[in-house]
Parts: sequence; C-alpha cells; structure tokens
Amino acid sequence: MVLGKRRRFICDEEEYNIMRKIFKVTLEKDSTLEEESDENVDKHKLCRDYMVEVLKDRLSGLCDGNSEAEQPLPYLIGCYLRANGEEEENQIKLAIGMGFNYTQCCALNTISRQAKELIVSHSLMHLVDSVRLHNRDKDYDASLFLKTHGETNFRESYLLPLLYSKVCGKPFGGFHCPQGFLEQFIKDSDYDSLKLVLTPLYHDLRSKVAVEDLRPGNFEEPLKGLTYLVKTPICAKVLVNHPRWIPKVTDGIEFERLSILGGFFNVSLIPDERLSEKNEWCPRKVISCRLLTRRTNAKSSFSKEVRALTKILHDGLEEVLLSLLRNCETQENVFEYLSEIIRQNSSVTNIQVDPNCGSSGMFVNLSAVMLLLCKKFIDKDLTKRSEIDGTYLFCNPHLDVSDLTTVHASSKEVVAWISEFRKSDGSDLLSNSSEEATSSGSNVGLVSVLSTEKLTNSRGKTRYTIGCKFFFMTARVLHMGLVKSLSELLHLHRKLALNKNILPTLNALLGNAPFPQPEQDMEHLPFGVKKDWQKFCCYLSQILQDKALLKDALSFYRLMVVWLVSLVGGFKMPLPSSCPIEFACVPEHLVEDAIEVLIAVFTYSESLADVIPEMDEFLKFIIMFVASPNYIRNSYIRQRMVELLDLCIRNRRCSSSAITILEGSQLCVEFLVRNLLELYAGKEFIGSPNKLQFRKSILEVLDCLWEIPSHREAWRQIAEEDTGFYVVFLNAVISENIKLLDNDFHRILEETEDEMSSIEDMELVRFLQMQESALIFQFDKGMIGGSISYVIASVAMLAFTSKQIIVPFLLPHMVDIVVTMLNCFLLHLLSLHKRYCIPGRSMKCAHCVVILLKQIVSIYVHLARGDSEEIFAAAISKNSQSYNEQMFIDVARVLHEDSLVPEFIELGTRVNDAALKAIETETSLGEIPNEFLDPIEFKLMADPVILPSTKSVDRAVIQRHLLNYNTDPFNGLPLTQEILIPNVELKAKIERFIISKQSQE
Repeated sequence: MVLGKRRRFICDEEEYNIMRKIFKVTLEKDSTLEEESDENVDKHKLCRDYMVEVLKDRLSGLCDGNSEAEQPLPYLIGCYLRANGEEEENQIKLAIGMGFNYTQCCALNTISRQAKELIVSHSLMHLVDSVRLHNRDKDYDASLFLKTHGETNFRESYLLPLLYSKVCGKPFGGFHCPQGFLEQFIKDSDYDSLKLVLTPLYHDLRSKVAVEDLRPGNFEEPLKGLTYLVKTPICAKVLVNHPRWIPKVTDGIEFERLSILGGFFNVSLIPDERLSEKNEWCPRKVISCRLLTRRTNAKSSFSKEVRALTKILHDGLEEVLLSLLRNCETQENVFEYLSEIIRQNSSVTNIQVDPNCGSSGMFVNLSAVMLLLCKKFIDKDLTKRSEIDGTYLFCNPHLDVSDLTTVHASSKEVVAWISEFRKSDGSDLLSNSSEEATSSGSNVGLVSVLSTEKLTNSRGKTRYTIGCKFFFMTARVLHMGLVKSLSELLHLHRKLALNKNILPTLNALLGNAPFPQPEQDMEHLPFGVKKDWQKFCCYLSQILQDKALLKDALSFYRLMVVWLVSLVGGFKMPLPSSCPIEFACVPEHLVEDAIEVLIAVFTYSESLADVIPEMDEFLKFIIMFVASPNYIRNSYIRQRMVELLDLCIRNRRCSSSAITILEGSQLCVEFLVRNLLELYAGKEFIGSPNKLQFRKSILEVLDCLWEIPSHREAWRQIAEEDTGFYVVFLNAVISENIKLLDNDFHRILEETEDEMSSIEDMELVRFLQMQESALIFQFDKGMIGGSISYVIASVAMLAFTSKQIIVPFLLPHMVDIVVTMLNCFLLHLLSLHKRYCIPGRSMKCAHCVVILLKQIVSIYVHLARGDSEEIFAAAISKNSQSYNEQMFIDVARVLHEDSLVPEFIELGTRVNDAALKAIETETSLGEIPNEFLDPIEFKLMADPVILPSTKSVDRAVIQRHLLNYNTDPFNGLPLTQEILIPNVELKAKIERFIISKQSQE
C-alpha cells in the first residue's frame, strides 16, 4: 500500500525498511527520508511518530485505489506477525554474522517492539470503538446480559478466534494468534478498556458450551480460553465483575443457565428433563443405545471416553477456580459465587426437588471440582486438621445454616453457644443463625486449601482460614450434589431390579455377570422403565465409574470423621457423659453424608474394588457413636451406621482388613459388642418400618464378631457380669421371633414359595443372599424376604451363643419366654414340614424348614447341657399351650441323621419326668390360698416382692413384665426393679405352707 506525503520523518534506511515490511506500506515518490545532523533529535521517537501516522492512515481508510483492503483487526494481527518475524530474522542475522553487531540488532529490535506496542494499542482502540459503536443504543451492563428469555443479538467478540488460536496452538476461524500478542494486549490495557472488550468475550465462551452435550469439541476450546484468561489478575477481575458472574435471578435453574461458569458446570451426561433436546445427540438416547447394543468391551470403551471427557472438564474448572482463589482481588468473589449457588438451590436436597433448582449434572461437576481443590490440603496424616473452627458457619456472610438440623443441639443451645463465643472472643462478625430456626448446625471447617492467610475481625484477632471457608462450602456442595445423585442412583437401581427382564443386563453393567442379549431385555419394557434405565446408565457412566471422584470423596469424608472425633476428645471410649456443644452443633448431614457415600461404594463393591478405602477411622467412628443417642439424636443415621458396618464386614474384598482392625483395636474389642447389643434392644427403632432389616444387620455383624476370639470373650463377659443388660437383649430377640410366629410366619413362607419356585436351579443359600440384598425384593415382597432372613439370622445367633452362654436363658424371669419361643417354633416348623414334603410342592421351602429345625434343636440341646437343676426341663413341661410329648418324637423322625438327635431325645425324657413331678407337686399342695398366688399369672409365688402400689407379686413375673414395660401393671406409674421390696414375711408363709403339705403325705 502507498501512503501519501503527510510530513517529513527522520530515520535511516534500515528503520524505514523494517516499518515498510511490518506495515506493508511505502511512501510516494516525492516523499523523502532525510537524515538530521542535530544530535539532540530522538530518532526512536521520530520513528514512533512515523508509525503512528502510518497506522492512522491505514486504519482510517486513506488508501490509494484499493477498495479490498484488509479489515482493521486482521491487518493489525498480520502486522504483529510480521514484527515477530523481523525480530526473529534479526536474531538469525546476528547469529550467523551477516555484518550485524549486537548494538545494531538491539536498535532494530527496538523498532519492532515499538511497532508491536502501537499495534496492540490500536487493536485495543479498535475493539473498544467497535463495542461502543455496536452498543451505543444499549444499556451495556444491564439489558445486554440480563435478559432471561433469549439472547441479545450482538456481534461475536473479535477476540474469540484469537483466543481459540492461542490456546489450541493452531489457526482458528482464519486467525492465527501471534506469539505474545494476547499477553501484550492484556498487559498494556487499562481495566476499563479491557472490561469493555472482555465482557462480550466471556459471554461468547459461555454461549459456545453445548448445554446438554458431553462430547469432544463442545467445551474444550471455551474452557481452555477461560482458563487462559483467569490466570491474568486483571482478566480475572473483569470476570468476577461481569454482570453474569452472579446474575440477578431468583431460582437455581436460571442462575445455572445465565451465569458464566454455570454453562461449564452444566456439561454433563446426567439428563435434565426440563431442558429441551436441541440436537439429536442426547445423552438419554446415546448412553442407552451404546450400552445396550454392544457387548462388554464396547461398554468399557465408552466409559473410558466419558471419564476422559469429564476429567478434562473437571481439571479445567479446577484450574479456573484455583486461579481465582489465589488472586486476593477475586478470592472473595469465588465464595460469593458458591454461596449464591447454594442459596438458590437450597431445596435441592428435599425429597420432592423444587423444579426451579439447578441440574444434577451441574452439582455433580461442582462436587468433583471442589474435591479436586480439597486434594491440595488432604494429606495422609491430616496434619492441618487443627485449623478447623466449628464456629465458622454461624459467623460468616456466605452460608446460611439456620434451616439445617444439628446432630443434637437445639436452636436455643446453638444461639447460646455462639453468643458466649462472641463474648469471649470479642468477635464482631455476622451470624446467620436464627432463634426462629427449628434447628441449626455448625459445620466443619478445615485447613487452608490454597493459602494460610487468615481473615481477621475488627479487633484484629485471628479468624478463619481460607481453607476453613472452602471446606465448609465443599461439604455443603457434596450434600447437594454427589450424595444426592448417589441416592438417586440407588433408588433407580432398586426400581430397575424389580423388573426381572432387565435384571440380567443390570447385573452385567455392574460387572457381576456375563453380558446378555440386551435387545431381548429391553424389547417389551414400558416407557417409564426405559426412561429409568437410560437415566441409570447416565448416572452409572458419570458417577459410579468415575473412581477418582469417589476416592476423593472418601478422602474428604475421612477428614470429616477425624475432625468430628476430635471434638469429643479423640478416638477413645467411653464418651464424655454430656455431649460437647461443639459437636452437638454440627449439622447432621455431615455425618450422614459420610455414611451414605460409603454405603454406595460397598453396595457396588464388585465394580469399585479399588475404591474401597482404609476403614480404620470409619469403623472406630461408627463404634463410638452407633449406640449414642445423646450424641447423634437421629436414629436413622445410627441405623445406617449399622448397615454400613454389616456391608463392610460381609464384603469379601474388605472383610479381611476390617476384621484385622476389629481384632487389633482395643476400642473395638471393649465397646463394639456392647454397643450393638444395646442398639438392638433399644426401643427407639420399634416403630421404624425398617426395624427387621436393621436388627438383621446387627445380628449379621454379631455373627461375624462371635468368630473373633477377643470379641467372643467380650460377649461372654457382658453376659456373665452384666446379666441384667444381656437379658434385655435376649428378650428383644425372642419377643420379635414370637411376634413373627404369631402374626405371619405361615404367610411369609407360603407367599415366598412362588418366588422360590421361579429359581429352582438356584441353591437356597444363594436365594437367601438375594433376599438379603434389599435390591431385588421391595415393598411387600421385600418385607417377606426380610422376615425370613431375620428369623434365620436371629435363631442362628441364639444357637451359637447358647453353646457357651447359658445362665441368662435359665433365669426365672427368662426361661418361660425362651421355652415359649422354642416350643412354638417346633410346632410351626413341624406343621410346615409336613405341608412342603408333599410331592409337587417346593422342596426349597422344606429345606428352609429343616435348617430352622436344626438350629432350634441345637438351642434345646445347648441349654439342656447346662441345666443341672432341671430348670429348663421343668419350664418346658409347664408350658401347656405349646408342649406335647409327641413333638420330640416327630422332630427326631425328621432329623434322624442329625448328631444332636440323641441328646434331644434324652431331653424329651427329662421333660416327661419333670411333667410327672409337677403333677405330683400340684396334687400334694391341693388348693392354694389366694394370698399365695401371683395376681398376674395366678401361680404360686416363689419369691414375692412388694410394689409401690402395695401389691405383692412374684419377682420373676414382674421382672418379665419390666422387660417390655417400665410401669406398674396395677396403676400405670413408673416402675423399676430397684424399687421392688422383698416380701420376706409372705415368702416365709409360702415356704411353711409347702412344707406342711409335703409332711402330710
């Protein structure tokens, strides 16, 4: 291009040639370059003036006969490229010695650098002018970015292809970003100008992310561009001041849709049914299609593809947040953004999720990114856990915990604690706790994630670390994201497992069976089941098969557990008599979330074997709090602890390490058995719909503990040294079995027969395992299976314990209860055995009956062996409602090959002798005075006691009553064994009466 004569410039030929090459211009013939002899002339300044003039002419369109000149920005980018080329060429000339010396090279490079500075400044001016021109009729900061319906029609940022070219290292959209251009552009720009240019660029990056897509090319370039920009403090500042950093909206779904980062966090396989399917690639279609039309290898390949993409997404978003957190000017804005997400979506954890909340995919991604950031301060030894401060949640402007339930404290106790804390600490910080709240919580803050910088209050005292704040945010996000999604995954699994057609494919997906013919499985499924299936596949691919995510979550909750235990004095028992207020104020979801994530991992342990963590701290935590309602009020959480303990011990991949911990830990040996016995006998679970499943889990754990010598010895000591406590446990077990026998034992086996007949090729043990899994049978069928499992587990426990623990069974107030259960079981089982031995009926039910018969007989024999005073035999003979002589003969005939049958027959003989003796005694006593009869059972009292109501009753009878009720049977007032008064005078009268009657014979 030829520029006309404007003025005379002073520069030498070399400098002119450089500028001509860079700017692609020449002077008209009558324009000359002159040399000035004045030594005071600054040649570089004059050259810069010349370049300014050249750019003005070029950009203002003063061209000679060239109507197809380059557009301004492409021209400037080309100039910058040529300037870089001149510098490289000068360096090459200097290196090979082409008449160049170092001074000359530096002088010429100075001209090139000046040219680049001018190019950058003019690029900025051009971009600013373009934005202002385009938006001259718009309210730029408001209407352009805050329209909630549709997008404002504005031109795409000129910087977008340059940014893509920079981060991808290749031309993009016809642009090739010169080396150093964007860096110099950002460095030389003032904040106001850069804000004007970058605001639409950030919007463009958000808009380029496909809302429902997770596939290559849809989010990588925008994410790389965003990551590149926020590494520079001034660009990060522009981002957090963007109108869409925290959009002014009123619900979570709009916040997710409009915020800059919301678009990136939304990239997920997990379907959001509220969003329209804008393209044919929809995860709900593709996931199910790929998984159901290919075999195992294809499934594995697709899962790897998904994990690779999610790793790119999570790593990029981690880098974005990390850059913002490291920048002191943007750090607080990150917490404000997270706080707003949590506030806008507070109802996402409800059973019925508000449809205006953000998507599950967003919260899963946010959970993963937060956990990645937490990895930077979670070391193996948890060395920085002392930086946790539980008061943070009540003294911060970011998290509102007024609606959260605490593990034990009431709202008044929380307010009183925080008020006292402020008085002693002199803190002027704000509180989010509310006296009107039904409950409040205190969260767990922890180590400084990114910095050890402290916040201080107005009096200069040390306050919460950045990591403490971040840890609280992470715990809350996990509750709303990962934990909620795992719960949804388990729910979908249970629903799908009810469908026998889909069950083989479901097992194959989880790695438990060979992959079947999926087309046959899916062909006749209703629409609702197909929809659940597709959703399950999406959750499976993005969450369950992301082992890194689950490992990070378990590391986080290990940290949580260790900190919680530190609030009560560490891993030691017994716990303090009163719950420390710091622990009492912790939100209960922190405890529950840790348990729920572990349960999910163990539920899918076949496919998550390498995710299962070291369980030392988790097991000790469970042992400490599982039977401590004074610490964790919510019985459901403690019930889930037992289920987790059961899953852990029975899991073949974890059982050996778990048993090693249980054997080696003195805390476990001293307290685990006692706590489980206490929890089983507790009355707080009596009304729970999952009572049988819960108690069965306890029995299964106890079954395992009995095989460990140290725990077996601890169990025996409890039975011998604290017999009263152990009798309460035995009564709970036996009473539950009697209730099942009375109510529905026949119905249970009859209705289960149909299920058994459908799996004739399956062994009984395998069938029972299926029943116990709680994933195959649900609702009525699940309750039936649970009842059978409970009966088998409870009878087995009584069988193996009665071999070494006998005394509590034969106590006067227990022996009649034990005999009632055993005799009733024998009669029911003999009746059922006759029914199921008929040809054509299910032999598996008959086999089940035989197993129970053997267990019951073993209990009879074990107790008979320790019955030197014939207490047990006498009690059997007196139980007129359930005892008959024939039942011993019938049992011997059914179990004729069992090794215990001879001893059982011998017991029958002893019972007959005891029955004859009882008849003789009753005959000899004749008519018994009413004064000597127990007013409840109308039997001769052996050890009368006086009640507060002045009534005299037999001690065994009233003790048996107190096992189930803590009231006086005559007036309903509270009653305990301690206030029973022996009636010595009446006892002496009864003894004299018996002696006198015996002497008359």
